Amino acid sequence: MTETAQEPVALPTARTCPFAPPEELATPGSRSPVGRLTYPDGTLGRLVTGYAQARSVLGNPSFSSRSELQRLPVPHPWVAEPAAPGRFISMDPPDRTRLRKPPAGLFTVRRTDRLLPRGEEITRERLDVPLRSEMIVHGVHELPVTW
Repeated sequence: MTETAQEPVALPTARTCPFAPPEELATPGSRSPVGRLTYPDGTLGRLVTGYAQARSVLGNPSFSSRSELQRLPVPHPWVAEPAAPGRFISMDPPDRTRLRKPPAGLFTVRRTDRLLPRGEEITRERLDVPLRSEMIVHGVHELPVTW
């Protein structure tokens, strides 16, 4: 990953649409795909906006998913803590691998496709929303587990 020498910036957060990135990040070529970022607490980090560069970061095991190591580039009220037991999305291998393997067979394409009609039925019952696309507009984030 290469980056150009530039002064660290704060993450742009002003948006014209809540579903679109800030204008400074949406304009191609407006900045280097990897740049320096200043976090609210003054810590220096990296702002990665290029597709290839983001894939490189996400696939690199030297970057961690551990929640206690994460920093958000915007002010937030919570304190980063180690992942709760079983919350493997906030862990690194080998702990993540150990917890992820046992249920993996339950989430094959065939098995999840069989759950889709019931999931849509539950969604309509709970929200009285006829179309999947409207769920986004209505702010659906999680459905209770009632399979």
